[in-house]
Amino acid sequence: MSFNTEALGVRTEATVLRVERDRIASFARATNDHDPQALAGDVAPPLFSILPMYRPLESAIRAVTPRERMMYTLHGEQDMRFFQRIRPGVELHATATPVGIGAKSSGTTISILGLVTDEHGTKVSEHWMSMFIRGTGDSMTAGEQMPHREILKIEELGSPIANEVQAVAADQTFRFAEASGDPMRVHLDNDVARKFGLPGIICHGLCTMAMAGNAAIDTLGERTPERMKRLAVRFAKPLLPGQNIVTRFWAGTLAEASRSYIFDTHAEDRTCVLSNGLVELTTA
Repeated sequence: MSFNTEALGVRTEATVLRVERDRIASFARATNDHDPQALAGDVAPPLFSILPMYRPLESAIRAVTPRERMMYTLHGEQDMRFFQRIRPGVELHATATPVGIGAKSSGTTISILGLVTDEHGTKVSEHWMSMFIRGTGDSMTAGEQMPHREILKIEELGSPIANEVQAVAADQTFRFAEASGDPMRVHLDNDVARKFGLPGIICHGLCTMAMAGNAAIDTLGERTPERMKRLAVRFAKPLLPGQNIVTRFWAGTLAEASRSYIFDTHAEDRTCVLSNGLVELTTA
């Protein structure tokens, strides 16, 4: 049941994804994206770059985590930086490197650094990910941890400067599973979800994150996806399909070439599903 520290710092083999118009359009529809270029398959939404990361991410987790605990893995945090838009015909090359293990009172975190490049080796996106393994009882801490972001107290920020209401469809998880290639049964099978202590099928965290990114682009980014340079969240609670979500934004620090905003996302039952959100947009 011990974690494998020898796998820390070892990069996975690359997964290669050739981008096709239909895949872009499918992902846009699955995340309720309104961008006509994405829906036509001409230019991918920023979070499309997560698609080739699924296999390397799983490989990185398996390299470190005891096999018996794999089904108790939860997505803790995600921090993405975007360097170029993705267009049809491009080959995306993705790798993941487990870099650290951190002890928690109720489990263990694994910090993973992912990288997506094009076929020429030019960086497309960078992904810091924190995975939480429930109930391991292992007190080990080793390696490098995911860079810390200050947890902000929303109640001290005053009134939000913008908010966006979005509908999560009853079939949202099925559409996202097909578009993304994420096969986890807790998103597709009520019986499996309940087996793991959930009330039923839950939405993919990355789908909810993509929808929050859409809200930022629509309300703060003048409906211009290329302005998004960073999107980071903590996955707070599971989201159930078939309800509305509300994403609220507050102004963050201002820089010469970009603006940052703090956000959170709540379900209509007031459950906070994304917390400690951060989005960075260029000013032009």
